[in-house]
Amino acid sequence: MSKSLPEELSVEILARLSMKNLARFRCVCKTWRDIINHRGFAKRYRDISPAKFVSFYDKGFYLLDVEGKNPGITTPPKLDFPLDQSMIDESTCVLHCDGTLCVTLKHHTLMIWNPSSKHFKVLPNPVVTFTDRMDSSTAQVFEFKTGSWRESLRIPYPDWHYRERRGIFFDQHLYWIAYRSNVDRFILSFNLSTHEYLKFFMLNIYYAKHLDFYFIFFL
Repeated sequence: MSKSLPEELSVEILARLSMKNLARFRCVCKTWRDIINHRGFAKRYRDISPAKFVSFYDKGFYLLDVEGKNPGITTPPKLDFPLDQSMIDESTCVLHCDGTLCVTLKHHTLMIWNPSSKHFKVLPNPVVTFTDRMDSSTAQVFEFKTGSWRESLRIPYPDWHYRERRGIFFDQHLYWIAYRSNVDRFILSFNLSTHEYLKFFMLNIYYAKHLDFYFIFFL
């Protein structure tokens, strides 16, 4: 295809295939593999693919029909979980980014999972160190290139509480609501690329005092 078609047209054709077919065609030739593995292709694929909404409840992941194409189906189809279902419990937490899910499981297990491609990876546990300093707190970021955890800068506000410990992810940043009282509150941001923290003051109004994060993730 690369000899008879421009690369731009090859991208448009491949981007309209299913994830199952992409996995097959990745092995056809080096040119197709390079196109499919390119980060720009993933963005194009997401842009033109119909959004698939996934809900996590009752210890399972379910594909939602938000467009009403299957009005006769009352129970959403359950996705095949790649690990033992018993690893899911009440403390399981799910984060998402561009169709990839980060799932916390029993025994401090952390898994990265793409339900569309069915690829997943169980991350190694980070090395945790303890110090005598009560005002010292750091975060760790897992880097897929090295396959290891990297310690970030010290969190600048260790004496503050964070209502949603899982945070909300958007555009390479994680956000938390930090507070010491209903009056003294702000939004803490962590950049996963630069490992820098930023502080955003909240509006001093009634609604800000009752602000919470809600999210739904899609593939």
